[in-house]
Amino acid sequence: MRAFVTGATGFLGSHLVRTLVEAGHEVHILRRSTSRLDAIAGLPVTHHLGDLSQPEALASLLQGVDWVFHTAAVADYWRQSKEKLYSVNVDATRMLLQAAQQGGVGRFIFTSSAAAIGWRHDRHAANEHTYFNVSPRLSPYGHSKFLGGSRGAAGGAAGRCQRLSSIQGSSWGRAT
Repeated sequence: MRAFVTGATGFLGSHLVRTLVEAGHEVHILRRSTSRLDAIAGLPVTHHLGDLSQPEALASLLQGVDWVFHTAAVADYWRQSKEKLYSVNVDATRMLLQAAQQGGVGRFIFTSSAAAIGWRHDRHAANEHTYFNVSPRLSPYGHSKFLGGSRGAAGGAAGRCQRLSSIQGSSWGRAT
C-alpha cells in the first residue's frame, strides 16, 4: 500500500509513519521545510516539502496513493488565532480531500478529536453519533474539528473520521 501522511513529524503522525513503515508500506509525507525531523529520523519515507495551504501541489502528490492519513492540525488552539485554527482544521482538510478525490485515492482517514463531539442532555455518555452542539465561541477548536470531520467523512474517497479522546505517551525525549 502507498500511504500519504500529513502531520508526520508530530507526535501522532510520527508513530503512525513508523507503524506503516514497519508493516512494509510505502510512505510519503508532506512536511514544511521548518519541521523537526527527529521523530522520523532514519525512516525510509519519501519527503515532500510543502504546505496544506497549497492545493495546486496536492493533487499531483496524491497520484497513485492508496490511503491518505490526515493527522496535521492546529492543536495548540490557545496560542493560535481563530482564523488560523479554521484555515488549517477546516479549509486545508477540504482542499486535501478534494485533491484526494482528484488523485483517485481509495481511503481518506481524518484524525479528529473528541472535542468535536457534542454533549447529551440526558447526561449519558456522548459518542460519535452525538451531534456537535457546543457554541463555536466556547470551543472554536472543537467546532473546527467538527467541521473538518464532517467534510472529511463525507468525501468521495472512502472517508473515515477518527475522533481521539486523548493521546498519551512520550515522544523524542519530552512528555506529551
